[in-house]
Amino acid sequence: MTADQMIKGWCPTTRKPMPSGDGLLMRLKPEHHRLTIEQVGVICDMADQLGSSLLSFTNRANLQIRGLSEPEYDQLITSFISHQIIPEDTPLDEELNLMVSPFYQRGDLTCQLAGELRARVGELPALPSKFGFAIDLGKVAVLRPYSADIRLERYDDDQLILLADGALSGVVCSAETAIDQLIALCHFYIATKRGMQRRMARFVKDGMLSDAWQIQPRPENSDEHAISAPSDISYGDNQAGQLVGIALGRIEAGQLKSALLASGASAIRLTPSHLILLEGVTGFHHEYLITDKDDPWLKMKACAGAPYCASAFIDTTQIASLLASTPAELIHISGCAKGCAHTNRADISVIGQDDQINVIRGGYAWDDPILTPVPLDQPEQILDRLAPDTPEDTQPPAEDAEEDSEIPAIYHYEKDGAAIYTESFAIIRSEAALSGFTPEEEQVAVRMIHAAGMVELAPFIRFSPDFVSAARTALNDGAPIFCDARMVSEGITRARLPQENQIICTLHDDRTRPLALEMGNTRSAAALELWRPQLAGALVAIGNAPTALFHLLNMLKQPDCPRPAAIIGCPVGFVGAAESKQALAQEYPVPFCIVDGRLGGSAITVAAINAVASTKE
Repeated sequence: MTADQMIKGWCPTTRKPMPSGDGLLMRLKPEHHRLTIEQVGVICDMADQLGSSLLSFTNRANLQIRGLSEPEYDQLITSFISHQIIPEDTPLDEELNLMVSPFYQRGDLTCQLAGELRARVGELPALPSKFGFAIDLGKVAVLRPYSADIRLERYDDDQLILLADGALSGVVCSAETAIDQLIALCHFYIATKRGMQRRMARFVKDGMLSDAWQIQPRPENSDEHAISAPSDISYGDNQAGQLVGIALGRIEAGQLKSALLASGASAIRLTPSHLILLEGVTGFHHEYLITDKDDPWLKMKACAGAPYCASAFIDTTQIASLLASTPAELIHISGCAKGCAHTNRADISVIGQDDQINVIRGGYAWDDPILTPVPLDQPEQILDRLAPDTPEDTQPPAEDAEEDSEIPAIYHYEKDGAAIYTESFAIIRSEAALSGFTPEEEQVAVRMIHAAGMVELAPFIRFSPDFVSAARTALNDGAPIFCDARMVSEGITRARLPQENQIICTLHDDRTRPLALEMGNTRSAAALELWRPQLAGALVAIGNAPTALFHLLNMLKQPDCPRPAAIIGCPVGFVGAAESKQALAQEYPVPFCIVDGRLGGSAITVAAINAVASTKE
């Protein structure tokens, strides 16, 4: 294995495992998502012998093996090739993210087109690593809830429709021309996309998809035609077999092997919903699998969490056990604010972040919490936060209350989030001294004041004349955002970013601590040295450490150091904070935004980023 095969943060595949919290992480992408029971047995045995024994099923219908070392990984590859689990020649799993409906019949049109796309993978342009395809040809399109950039669906009995993700119309084609059209759409996307449009949905949202690819409206799948597949991928028996659940998508290898041998299935098919299809099986029950449609674990979505993921702050399995009895249709538990396991809304989201656990109702993983955060070491308090208040009409009266005693009035307050923002900004504009700002600067300053809760902050906010335009242009061009602390990186509202811009914080990178010791400086300063390869044209946001800002200024004195597009310099504190910001203003190496004096911090810095990212308040 070469060094470039172990890049931290790489989207793992079979041939390029990714370092994780418990060792190397390998991701298998079986052809048609199908594995024979014999192949699954080999995978389970290898995971037990060489890995952590924990297997996980992803939301793209892939299978992950965890806890491998480098020598074990090489041994695993040899075994998988010998059992035809992966191909010996150029691995297709490196180049193609492909989902197919799990309800295909072997050799049908789904299999034919999937095989043709795999055979012609060399005709595709170089696509982003997460770019994927869905071949969903049943009478009911079951893959619509799951991530894919280009989709092939049934248009009518004889024709198919090719759809870019996010578009409601597409191109009608025959089975003979479908893959030709698909490849052509890929080339159009690569030739036309700009900046950080790494996914087709963003490309479509930005109006980049030409009308030539949006001719015929996508047909609606009516219930009367739902004869070849269920309306979605859900628990229970169907004509292809039985769908059974895997709690949180994770299971011990020995448990999986035992259950599958007992089922009598000839093969399994992986699905993107933490369910597996047992071919030719119905009515099967087993203690290691979810076979009860009312099982509370079916409503759980969770990432690997700590200690398996190096980015995670919480043990997601522990949290899931706490919440299993909570009445909710969907619960999402994420080790950090990236929300890898579930990118949509959930009734309840529980998110690890630095020293706290955020609890969100009816939102996304990256939304601001609407409930008081829970201390990281006291997860049981989550239940207290979720417990409904006792209804006012059921509260017992005080035992000796006098008949005429005054009943305390309930509190009436604004409950509409948008209205709260509108009124808050109106108050700020009426009370804060904003006359010295341009209209563009004022929008940024108002958000910074809002984050601080201080109209008195206004006189301390300073912009270089070109800051807003430089920072906004950088983000619109797809530039990354470098942050000195996770409190900054995790606070950015992803939905406001114009190009799904990459957010980078290297404070907890494995290389940072030894580098700090070598430099004789803080980790915050040392972390900046890892920014150099991508620093050119980036937006830099320093909201915590004065040492980071000082070191950045020293780096920029070096002729060979790449220059960012703009710097938000708002470190907070008593030692070096005021001085580092003053130095930035005096040096003026690139356009900047600062808060004079000791004031600053992550919330103010995040507010400046969010304001630059979008003019919407």
